[in-house]
Amino acid sequence: MPDPDKFSPGGGSSGREGLIGGYIEQLPDWYKNGQPKPVDGRIAFTTWKHYTKNSPLLESGLMGPVRLIQAVMKEL
Repeated sequence: MPDPDKFSPGGGSSGREGLIGGYIEQLPDWYKNGQPKPVDGRIAFTTWKHYTKNSPLLESGLMGPVRLIQAVMKEL
């Protein structure tokens, strides 16, 4: 979904640039006026954009192999 707000360049970068850029350029009127967030398909609002869809993935720290095991609930 496109961003409803404008952010400064830098969000989504790695290193220092990712920390100092990506801030919202102007708070929305609904926020400044203390009104509820408009329904626009998004459930959250932020004033900082740390990551974008093109940001490099961070290492998770998991040591492989990883197994997903499905649990079955039984009533007693």
